[in-house]
Amino acid sequence: MKLTSNIYNKVIKSIVGLVLFLAFFIVCAYSYDPDLGWHIKSGQYIVENGIPTYDIFSYSASSFEWINHEWLYSVLISQLHALGGELLLSLVIAGLWTAGILLASRKYEPLILIAAGISIISFAGIRPSVFALLFFVLLERILEKISTQTNKLPFLISLILLFLVWANIHASFPLGFVVLIIFACSHKKTIPWYIYATCILASFVNPYGPHIYVEIFRTLTSNDLRAYVSEWQGYIIPITYFFTILPLLLMYVFGKKKAIFDRKYLFSCILFCASIVSTRFFLFFTAYSLRYLEDYFIKFRSYIRSKVSNVSFVYTYVLIGCSIFFVGLTERVSHGQYYPVQAVAYLQQNACPGNLFNFYDYGGYLIWKLPSHKVFIDGRMPTWRTDTENYMADYVRAIHDTEFRKTLFDTHTIKCVLFPHTATNLISDLKTQGWNVLIADSTSILLIQQ
Repeated sequence: MKLTSNIYNKVIKSIVGLVLFLAFFIVCAYSYDPDLGWHIKSGQYIVENGIPTYDIFSYSASSFEWINHEWLYSVLISQLHALGGELLLSLVIAGLWTAGILLASRKYEPLILIAAGISIISFAGIRPSVFALLFFVLLERILEKISTQTNKLPFLISLILLFLVWANIHASFPLGFVVLIIFACSHKKTIPWYIYATCILASFVNPYGPHIYVEIFRTLTSNDLRAYVSEWQGYIIPITYFFTILPLLLMYVFGKKKAIFDRKYLFSCILFCASIVSTRFFLFFTAYSLRYLEDYFIKFRSYIRSKVSNVSFVYTYVLIGCSIFFVGLTERVSHGQYYPVQAVAYLQQNACPGNLFNFYDYGGYLIWKLPSHKVFIDGRMPTWRTDTENYMADYVRAIHDTEFRKTLFDTHTIKCVLFPHTATNLISDLKTQGWNVLIADSTSILLIQQ
């Protein structure tokens, strides 16, 4: 009977892992992240020419010093794309998302793994944040080994190498320093001080040296980023996060009260509060809290089983969970079906006589599919500004301010505009000024100045 139960549990866990992988694969394969294009093209450029000093993709910020803190990620996905196209890229990245969740788990509780998938699906796709998740949970795993193993040397070396790579692949590595501080407070003298120092120094081993922290500071303090980029906004918790928040709340009811004052648990609460301010932190909250959610969920499940039948409990949770999962998955996939394919095909054959003023979310796609035309703006630029230029603010103002738009268009010799149909005021204003429609489909509209 025990052998049968173990086999049953392994089958269930395998099925859950496969479901998570398939869900992430669907998102990766059918929902292109707006930044995917410029990552592929910049990776190709780095392989062929080295890391650029200034922006190479836009005409509006060609003199801006570009610090690409995700340069290694760009190289990796550009090479994967060269080897196997979008299919191989989607398979690998979906595998990494799935591995991130499974590594964050300790007891592989199937329903909690589903909850984690529900939460993370909103962030999924071919995005550098997959490495932020993976490195974050790998850090936790390495620290666990250091605290329990007698021979710590391999894991101390792994710790240093982790930060060396992390600092070159995603700018979330300072969050790893916070995890180290918490570990140092909870496990005094477990790791020598010079190892902590070496981890910090390893982050300076990147193409930009200490300037990488300038870019991180610029990102964290950017008002434009929080004003215009959805994942940097907060205060509204999407429905797909519900199944992770619910077990957290149950901690207070069914958990041991002393756990509330545990340093690790407090960090989980801090990450949750940070998620309310900026939803991108929910990824780390989910990963960090997963082990605690599993513990408290098991207690909660035992309590519920005493009130209702086990079959009813599992059926209800899975039914509701899968419904929300499906809603989140559908929303993610449909979001990726709005790129201006027909307009790009037209411009590939008929070049714009001047520069192209593009929709923000189209920037990365245009860099990828239409390299003959430089863009006005893309996903790299919300934090970019100089003493005289604020690229994101200029973009937003040009959409709404007719006189400013005329001046901006004259300055940059802009002759074409490519925006979605939802920009009704801008499109109407341009038509009034004599701009003609070249391409209009269900997704976008391309206009040219006569």
